[in-house]
Amino acid sequence: MKPMPIGVKNFREIIEGGYAYADKTLFIKELLDNRAKVTLITRPRRFGKSLNMSMVKAFFDISEDNHDIFKGLNIEAAGESYMAKMGAYPVISISMAFLERETMEKCRSSIAEYMAFLYQKYDFLAASLQLTDTEREEYTLLCNAGQMENKLETSLNRLTYLLHKHYGAKPVVLIDEYDAPIQHAWSHGFADDMLSLTRSLYGTVLKDNDDMAAIVEVYLYTVYVVDSFV
Repeated sequence: MKPMPIGVKNFREIIEGGYAYADKTLFIKELLDNRAKVTLITRPRRFGKSLNMSMVKAFFDISEDNHDIFKGLNIEAAGESYMAKMGAYPVISISMAFLERETMEKCRSSIAEYMAFLYQKYDFLAASLQLTDTEREEYTLLCNAGQMENKLETSLNRLTYLLHKHYGAKPVVLIDEYDAPIQHAWSHGFADDMLSLTRSLYGTVLKDNDDMAAIVEVYLYTVYVVDSFV
């Protein structure tokens, strides 16, 4: 009997650890096959949403070589045209589940710190020859939480632009529990302010963003919003 992956949400850890795993890799094929602007798939709690997000990131991420962990799985059997998409895209992966602050001001600061930390993960952009001097300076500034707070609404959109320009490939954006800040704000009485912030933060990425290959959003039930892969 293989051990059950209780509390394990990392796809590589599941495969390498020999845990029991129901092969859901054809979900990747479904994402690639689905040419609609928006795809809605609902799932209840404890259905493996975060694990699926980790799987999607592992498959598409241009910065990692993960061929070994997909060997023998359904997506490999689906054909070379799908496997050719492995490691073909920069991936931005965020989770908004962390947010638990009492005021809108503290929430905004917390999100700014999180986004600044996210920017720091792409530190190669500070020296990227594909970016202009101004863009490299902008990137460096946004690695600072104080500077990030001033540009928070457009920060996610801007990161897709910078990564697209650096790699020449449009990023895949993964947002886990994107509604968590709104739910938290609702229970603390500042939902309108949080809605305004999240509309801008997510909306600039979701709507008319030519620098994005795909976006996957996950919340209580699970929304997958997918733009066409190129």
